Amino acid sequence: MPRHGDPIGAATDAGPQRDGAEDDGRPLVLVAEPDAVLSGLLERLLGRLGCATICVAEGAGVLQRVTDPADRSLAMVLLSNALPDSDVLCLTRAIRLAEQGRAPRLPVVWSTTDDSAPARVEALAAGADDFLVQPITFMDVERVLTTWKMTPLPAAPATHVELDGVAVLDDRMLAMYLPVDQDDLEGLDVVAQWSEEAPESVAIVRAAVVAGDATAMGERAHRFKGSAAVIGVPRVARVCAALERLGDGGRVDGTADLVALLEVEVACARRALHVWRARLAL
Repeated sequence: MPRHGDPIGAATDAGPQRDGAEDDGRPLVLVAEPDAVLSGLLERLLGRLGCATICVAEGAGVLQRVTDPADRSLAMVLLSNALPDSDVLCLTRAIRLAEQGRAPRLPVVWSTTDDSAPARVEALAAGADDFLVQPITFMDVERVLTTWKMTPLPAAPATHVELDGVAVLDDRMLAMYLPVDQDDLEGLDVVAQWSEEAPESVAIVRAAVVAGDATAMGERAHRFKGSAAVIGVPRVARVCAALERLGDGGRVDGTADLVALLEVEVACARRALHVWRARLAL
């Protein structure tokens, strides 16, 4: 059984589809992984973290499940970038097309060996929400599940956000964007772009609240949450997650304080990112 921090290694054998899901209220994760050993370990690890799983070895199995109009039980798709029958970018785009009309948006998490900034930007543009970089550890999967709130939504979501002990910046995530040499500035440019565009995202969330549009508020908060988590600003991501839950529940009442908190956390994150980038220039 995997221990905290143990890497999940790679093997070579592809395995058949396995359905470990039970109708017991647990979040259901579709694991698309051609490597039988890695797929089995992910299944066990997700089970330890309270999730049910469906495991497939090809992209066709992913689309079959996502496009089933009678099935809205999936809570997340964990997508390998090594599926034998599918280009992962095309498959991610196909998932986004297939789920049109679905609410809330289905999180798509890539399991990948390519952790470069260009690869992340390309994946996000295709519709990916988050990343697990191999070798994957227990804590990596735990972080993803925490980020995407893999628990049933409460009937009346609370407006309180617990931020005690949560850092403004996640140094581990930001390390992904560090330049490898003086000419490698693409990662820093990605961070700068997020910082530049963040105030506009806050303004769009606020406009949706003023208009009383819970759906628009939740959708924008969802997108902003994903980019904040990937960049490495977890406090912003937590506030966005609270706004998303309220939007999914059709609520805009009680959100004014959350939007004000979001503005404060974004300002703090932008200042911290500015200092982080400035230090790298020294």
